Amino acid sequence: MVRLYRETARAGCVIALLLFGALRCASAAAIDVRVDRDPASMEESFQVIFQASGDVDDDPDFSPLDRDFEVLSRAHSSNISIVNGRTSRLRTWTLTLLARREGSLSIPSIAFGKDRSPALPLTVVRGGTAPGKRKPGTGAGTGSGEVFLEVEAKPLKTWVQAEVIYTVRLFRSVPTSNATLSDPVVENGGAVIEKLGEDRGYDTQVMGRQYEVVERSFAVYPQSSGTITIQPVQFQGRAGRMPFSLMDPFGPQPQTLVRQSAPVTIEVAPVPAGSSGGHWLPARQLHFSDAWSKDPPKFRVGEPITRTLTLTANGLTAGQLPEIPAWVPDGFKSYPDQPVLRDARSPAGILGTREEKTALIPSRAGNFKLPEIRMQWWDTTTGKLEQAVLPPRRINVLPAEGVQGSGATGAPAVAPDSATGPESRQPEAEQTSSAGEGAAAAPDQFIWQALSLVFGAGWLLTLLWLWRGRAGKRHMPSPKADSSSGAVRDLRQACKAGDAARAKDALLLWARSRWQEDPPVSIGDLQARAGEALSTELAALNRALYANGGASWEGQRLWQAFAAEQQQRSAPPTAAEPQALEPLHRL
Repeated sequence: MVRLYRETARAGCVIALLLFGALRCASAAAIDVRVDRDPASMEESFQVIFQASGDVDDDPDFSPLDRDFEVLSRAHSSNISIVNGRTSRLRTWTLTLLARREGSLSIPSIAFGKDRSPALPLTVVRGGTAPGKRKPGTGAGTGSGEVFLEVEAKPLKTWVQAEVIYTVRLFRSVPTSNATLSDPVVENGGAVIEKLGEDRGYDTQVMGRQYEVVERSFAVYPQSSGTITIQPVQFQGRAGRMPFSLMDPFGPQPQTLVRQSAPVTIEVAPVPAGSSGGHWLPARQLHFSDAWSKDPPKFRVGEPITRTLTLTANGLTAGQLPEIPAWVPDGFKSYPDQPVLRDARSPAGILGTREEKTALIPSRAGNFKLPEIRMQWWDTTTGKLEQAVLPPRRINVLPAEGVQGSGATGAPAVAPDSATGPESRQPEAEQTSSAGEGAAAAPDQFIWQALSLVFGAGWLLTLLWLWRGRAGKRHMPSPKADSSSGAVRDLRQACKAGDAARAKDALLLWARSRWQEDPPVSIGDLQARAGEALSTELAALNRALYANGGASWEGQRLWQAFAAEQQQRSAPPTAAEPQALEPLHRL
């Protein structure tokens, strides 16, 4: 009996194991894999679909695909159906891939836990020429006729640091969404690349098909000679109908498209031997210009005037333009501002501008010459060395107002550097004419001399009356004494605090009380009435107030110069120094 029981139990276990194995085999998932196209193009994405009927052991591991493919997107769906009481389940994984290389590749076996999909061979080819390749040698892209890329570089032969215009055109005959377009990259980083303005859009026809075109331009500046390669740009987007439609919610989804252009090779020549020794400026055009703050300019001792020099280059950025050579002659104090750099971008390239402003204050009257300014540059259109020249200028500086000088008030303030033409003889003709008029007016000379004596006597009597009135009131305080002392106190406090704006206001307030009839209106005017030490500190204050970005300023030095000059001017005269009228320009 015991033996019979053991045999029966053993048979039951065998039967149970067989039934379990059968059920396990019946429940194992069957995984199928397929692609939507074979062969596939390197420039176009394709889809791989994994389908499992039944439950898989675990989630799939798609990492083996990364070796030969780029996974652009993935999606998962599950479908359960019941037919005649029997339940079935279908799970689908859809991956959008882009091949990394051409040749005979394989979709590798993918693990779903203990379950695995079969490997699938796949051929990858480089796509055919797109319909948009209408310009051989420019690097037009490849791909299907619905979406393709075209690129163009001008010129293909250039010089180091010269501008190359690189243009990308995207042609689309179908709507796209989630679209991206990569920027150009030069192999080994051998160039500086600047985007030129906004994208431009237009419509065109290619081989009878209507296309919407998006055009994007870049300026490429090679930094070394030799051969450089602009790597392909890549477009990625989704083409087709929208992902969801109320009329057909389960219809085909939009297709992910990837398009690449071909690489572009540019030959870059080194700096020509004949252009050594100066700044290397390869441009399509370069020129100088100047302008004055007053038109026409008028020069007078102690009065500031500003000259603006502008250097403009077509095909260079403002950062590539050098400083303008020194040009201020002796006899002038100069206060340059920070240069202003501007880049104007257009599809034709970059127009770089460097603008330098310099305030000039003449320190003596006379005739001066502003020197010629010359800059060497390389014309990339003709391949020749050129010179940008701003010609020299002759200027006439008049004495300060109220001071007689030798400068002729009728002479031009700024004139070209030429003294041989008819213009140079014009003042002589005017003098001859004036002499003739003086001879014609000889009979009236006695009358004018008599009137001059009468007016001169009246002027002397007026001066005597003013002098006696001043002597009688010398002991009385000046009506502006309070404002003058308050301005000096404010100036001392402003200099101590380093407040340049407050110091300027205090100085002008003090000057108004000091020169009531002819007060200075600016720090530049005040410089002309100051001594050398104080004039230097006033110039430093002017720079701190008006230079671009500000300048460092030490207020204590201004206060020391002001106080020293005040003390020097207020000292009593020595025996050898007679008491006289106050000088016109003293502080």
